[in-house]
Amino acid sequence: MYMSKPVRSVSQASSKKSRSFFARVSRHVKKTTRKVLLSPTFQKTARNIMVGIIVVISLYGIMVYAKQALQHDVVVSKGEIIDRVSQHTTLPKGDPTSVVRVQDASRLQQQNAFYKDVSQGDYVIVFPSQVIIYNLREDRIVASMSPEIGR
Repeated sequence: MYMSKPVRSVSQASSKKSRSFFARVSRHVKKTTRKVLLSPTFQKTARNIMVGIIVVISLYGIMVYAKQALQHDVVVSKGEIIDRVSQHTTLPKGDPTSVVRVQDASRLQQQNAFYKDVSQGDYVIVFPSQVIIYNLREDRIVASMSPEIGR
């Protein structure tokens, strides 16, 4: 008996060639990618980029932390506070007897109704004839009165 080889159609032959072509391209891409990823130049560049990203994120974190810390603890001289308050109202002549920064607003609010709108960080400026509560962050006078009225 004579057996003949099966005859392949043209479409089967071309599909085998195309599979073969794509297999070669795929192998070439994998080989090139492996070569690039393992190259010393790529390794150094990737490491430098990662270090740069870490440095930028760290600096950003430090900047945000510093901004929040400084935002709550505004340190201003007594003279500058008086100058800022004098832009909003007429101040009595002479120096104030005291300029105090509010540390515990709730305790102050319990002492007198005049302090009902005071908040932590505000300044209480006491003159012999006037008391002023000043909010430095918002640059506004919260309250003002003569000491005789509050007694």
